[in-house]
Amino acid sequence: MPRLEVHNLAKRFGGAVVLDGVTFDVDAGVVLGIIGPNGSGKTTMVNVLNGAYRPTKGTVSLDGIRIDGRPPHQLIRMGVSRTFQNPRVFRSLTLLDNLLMVTEGVGHQAKAGSQARELLEFVGLGDYSSAVASELSGGQKKLAEFARALMTSPKLVLMDEPFAGIHPTIEEILMARIRETCDSQKITYLVVSHEVSELVSLSDEFLCLAEGRVLASGAPGDVSTDPAVMEAYLGAPTASA
Repeated sequence: MPRLEVHNLAKRFGGAVVLDGVTFDVDAGVVLGIIGPNGSGKTTMVNVLNGAYRPTKGTVSLDGIRIDGRPPHQLIRMGVSRTFQNPRVFRSLTLLDNLLMVTEGVGHQAKAGSQARELLEFVGLGDYSSAVASELSGGQKKLAEFARALMTSPKLVLMDEPFAGIHPTIEEILMARIRETCDSQKITYLVVSHEVSELVSLSDEFLCLAEGRVLASGAPGDVSTDPAVMEAYLGAPTASA
């Protein structure tokens, strides 16, 4: 059974069709890279998968259980976490408290505190646990948000443009930690990015959206060099098309 199954997913806003019959599945312990030109529906799909938007049509299943239409707070408890293109941190709280926010009312707080410190060390922010989040750089905030996404022991992590605008050193750390947790904990990742070369090296599988539909899927190298994919990005037929 695939970890995530998406079938005939559609999302409309009034008369605008943003997702139109998107279908794919991905197994546990796989990084699925999502590419596509601006306006192709990538972020909308992430918002549907994490419950921020209700789908107009279609189904989403996690480990065989329907999750489409459920709100984000339920999906977090079911194993779905996410990060954002512009990291969302509680600016006035310490880094440690930012991670603990997702465990409020769940489990033993002493254990959660220990886990939070371990995750901050894991992403290279161990020395910043008492720092106020507003003092961090943009890249450090992305690392903190990633650590927070791991606090709930997720099955699926949705990441929207995690490599945009960050220092190469932080990008290297983030890619390594995604790969490590994917392999060791069998976490499934859906990573949306315009950084195609980085995504090719990180991902096990690729999917390209264009105009709300799946244009191509398969091995990263094959999809990223597909003439139809290149045409979608360039806006004109390629020489080999």
